[in-house]
Amino acid sequence: MMKKNKFWITAIAACALTLTSCGGAKSVVKQMNGEWNIEEINGKPLVVTDGQRPFIGFNAQEGRVYGYGGCNRLMAGYDAKTGELDFSKMGSTMMAGPNMDMERDVLNALGQARGFVMGKGGKASLEDANGKRVVTLSRRFEAMDFSALAGDWRIVSVNGKPVASTSESVPMLSFNVKDMRLGGTTGCNRLMGQLVQEPGNPQSISFPQTATTRMACPDMSLEQDIVAALEEVRSFGKLPNGNVALFTAGSMMAFELSPMR
Repeated sequence: MMKKNKFWITAIAACALTLTSCGGAKSVVKQMNGEWNIEEINGKPLVVTDGQRPFIGFNAQEGRVYGYGGCNRLMAGYDAKTGELDFSKMGSTMMAGPNMDMERDVLNALGQARGFVMGKGGKASLEDANGKRVVTLSRRFEAMDFSALAGDWRIVSVNGKPVASTSESVPMLSFNVKDMRLGGTTGCNRLMGQLVQEPGNPQSISFPQTATTRMACPDMSLEQDIVAALEEVRSFGKLPNGNVALFTAGSMMAFELSPMR
């Protein structure tokens, strides 16, 4: 009888340990899901002076990691059941760019990462096998209601490039969420088009059939960039600074927008 009781006690303890372990893993996987800006590498702030900030995203449903290193798109897999990480064989596109040194540092640090630790205030870290923090992360954006897009928004940047405004020219986008219409100006010509949202995807947005008026201006390059970027937009979110971001299908930031008062 004693042996039988001892067996059941051992079995119960093992089950409890397994459930705790699984529960902890599920919690970590849930916490890490989504997109994160890379803020620090080995304790040193990652200073971005040109282009977009490197980021990493976790898709728990597909067990997929994606991101941007400063020049190239990143891709890898991870165990979405346990949250265990190993990016030593992370793949990337092969484009050359001005931020190759920064990207090399990002890839080296990610290659050491073996675990995810959630912090406070939307912060998190990736740690190596010895528990040393190698990457500091912050939430890239928050979900927001589609209705919150209603109104006029100044274009702060297009594809990571700042957009200047003057007293005579303010490039902006206007969203009429009731009638699902796009308006605005490129700083030269007026914009017009449709707003489209995918059924069942509250963070989706796209602008098919966008058109402009046909005035000639001294510099049409910004207008061309704006129109081309609008064609690539597929989703939106609220940035930590309160502005709104419009993202491409590959999660690159096509636009940063600030509300016009």
